[in-house]
Amino acid sequence: MTRVFEHHSAPLLPPRLFALRLVRFLLVGAGVDGLAIAVGAVLFRTLGGLSWLDATVDAAMVMTGNGPQHPIVESAGKLAMAAYAVAGGTIYLMVAALVLTPALHRLLHVLHLRVARRETGDEIGR
Repeated sequence: MTRVFEHHSAPLLPPRLFALRLVRFLLVGAGVDGLAIAVGAVLFRTLGGLSWLDATVDAAMVMTGNGPQHPIVESAGKLAMAAYAVAGGTIYLMVAALVLTPALHRLLHVLHLRVARRETGDEIGR
């Protein structure tokens, strides 16, 4: 099994490789968001009777917690929108955490290396 992140005793990743890691995580997050919005657009299109553009806008708005732009009048559509709002909000927060993970890991790694250098006097990570 390969590691996604380097061990705490390993040196910091060079800036170019760190930027590539950030891009990879951003692409995964964008893919998950895109898939979730596509599912929501299909729901709003079929159960809400909206055009594809309006369904996509509503899916994105509901997923980010802003609420739909177009009212849904059917009971099935309202139930689907409620379920999508819960799932979409959760997915939105999970993707935000996923995208922030490399930066937070790097911050913790830098802090750990500073503490290790201070305690041992070593030049770990330089």
